[in-house]
Amino acid sequence: MLLKVAVACVVFDDVQGVERLLDSCYKEVEYVFVVDGKYKDYDATFPFSTDGLDELIDSKKYHNVVLEEAPNLIEWEKRSVYLDLCREYDIDCLIIVDSDEYFYDCDWKQFRRDLLRMKGWLYNLKNYTAIMNMKVPVDQPRIWMKPQQLEYKNARHYQFGRIGHDSVLVSKETIFSLKLIHDPTLRSQERTQKHDEYIKKLEEYEKFKQLVECNREKAQREYVVWNS
Repeated sequence: MLLKVAVACVVFDDVQGVERLLDSCYKEVEYVFVVDGKYKDYDATFPFSTDGLDELIDSKKYHNVVLEEAPNLIEWEKRSVYLDLCREYDIDCLIIVDSDEYFYDCDWKQFRRDLLRMKGWLYNLKNYTAIMNMKVPVDQPRIWMKPQQLEYKNARHYQFGRIGHDSVLVSKETIFSLKLIHDPTLRSQERTQKHDEYIKKLEEYEKFKQLVECNREKAQREYVVWNS
């Protein structure tokens, strides 16, 4: 049985990053969902990307990319748009990425085999982040099984769980057949500065520290872990 897999990305004025991301995955999945629009607290003149994102996605190259416009939303609201798309397109597995990330060194055939044994809700991917010219791996909960049944919790983009349940899900297993690399170097200095300013605002209204500072043991102490 072939499960329907989608990759989801939220974006604003980062067309080069989106193109790099699409090239790294669009042939391997059923859909790629791209949610465009500035965040509510992001400093920008226009509500949608103006750097050629429409033209890129409208090109004949990417046959399975769905562009959804969702401007002036806070972080978790904008990310909820791709969960709505999962329900619309009946997606079995969702892989969440950012526009400054891309897949590399992946075994997609093995990943399809992995899917058949994955009975839980949430799984980590290895995300290699460039720090001082060193690639440091971080486990992050990027694979969501049965995404039609999941939602963001407590008005935060880093807490998620089942619809109709108050508890928050925490992933316990890492999938090694896929890997992501984080590389923001395609962004201009101005774009990077605006992003950093937005992240400070995000940290204030969501009251969180960067997840890379929280180890898995701490997360498991604070959140309930659901089993399938």
